[in-house]
Amino acid sequence: MSDYQTKLARESRKWGNHLRVEASGEWHSWLDHPVIRAHYQERALIDGATWEAWIIAQLDGPAARSLDLGCGAGEKSLTVFRANATARIEGMDISEERIQEGEKRRQEANAAGGFRVADVNSVALEPNSYDLIFSCHSFHHFLNLEHIMAQVNSALTPRGFFVLEEFVGPTQFQWTDEQIATVRSTLGFAPEHLKRLRWDAIKEFEGRPTPAEVEAVSPFEAIRSAEIFPLFRRYFDVEVVRGLGGTIQHLLYNGIIHNFADEEGAQFIETVCNLEDTLIDMEMLPSDFMLLIGRKKNFVSAAEEQEVSVKRMLEREREVKLLRLQLKEKQVEIDNIKNSPGWRLLSRYGRLKYRYLLPVYKMLGLRSDRKKPPDR
Repeated sequence: MSDYQTKLARESRKWGNHLRVEASGEWHSWLDHPVIRAHYQERALIDGATWEAWIIAQLDGPAARSLDLGCGAGEKSLTVFRANATARIEGMDISEERIQEGEKRRQEANAAGGFRVADVNSVALEPNSYDLIFSCHSFHHFLNLEHIMAQVNSALTPRGFFVLEEFVGPTQFQWTDEQIATVRSTLGFAPEHLKRLRWDAIKEFEGRPTPAEVEAVSPFEAIRSAEIFPLFRRYFDVEVVRGLGGTIQHLLYNGIIHNFADEEGAQFIETVCNLEDTLIDMEMLPSDFMLLIGRKKNFVSAAEEQEVSVKRMLEREREVKLLRLQLKEKQVEIDNIKNSPGWRLLSRYGRLKYRYLLPVYKMLGLRSDRKKPPDR
């Protein structure tokens, strides 16, 4: 088994086991808290509508067929189906356990379609086959981003949309100094009981893990997350961009979100939401989570792009060479004129004119508009 296959198997087991965590109902992630989740969803609205409702309006009805990349247990696909944004749901995920759970839920909901086990990194999608393709909080686990985006672009129908609701922050959680400092300062205002970790220690800051530490927990966690937004703009015509936050809160509540269940906790959360909104909206911090919606694009591959660039460069070089040759020819013509007897005679006459005739002009009250030529 290759190193990649070994990591893929580990990733599959990790998220298969995570079903038990989800079933427990315990709060572990910042988005598990209802106040935070409601604020996140509010920032994701497009002209007051959810992205599912916005898609319905754009398509003038539900998508005929949708695809969920990294569908997990099908929760988001079923949300899209229940919102009437798609008539048929399809999805793929690397975890067999999550696909089994997703299929069970899909059948219970009587939703047409099907979920299957597949590695999205190497998927080949049928061209012009989906009105809607989406991925929610899974895309940052994908490694082969260029291949996947090219496949999505090809698989969209001419009227189709690609929706990413995703972590696009620092790759492998290599938090910026600004994030770490802001989180440390914010924790300083929190009462001690809100900062208590599950093992009874007090959280004073959120550190920057090493890539090896991140990989030990989840081999493909945020593996190329910082590249997602730039690549999205390259592969798709961008229709919607929304900053959803998480730049502070994702780090701040890690390991302590379970403490914020009372009114005091909710008030602290609202204060932090306002702080994070201000910093992101004033572009003092980027948004680590984003909603991105794009349309099919006539994509030019990197190789084709490079080929065009090389052709343009060669054309410019030919133009420069031609201009240099033309300048050289003109200089030869000028030198030939300057060396001709006629030019020498005219030059001598010019000097004589200004040396002997100018006093006469002055005496007669006449002026010459011509400047004296320089002596040769």
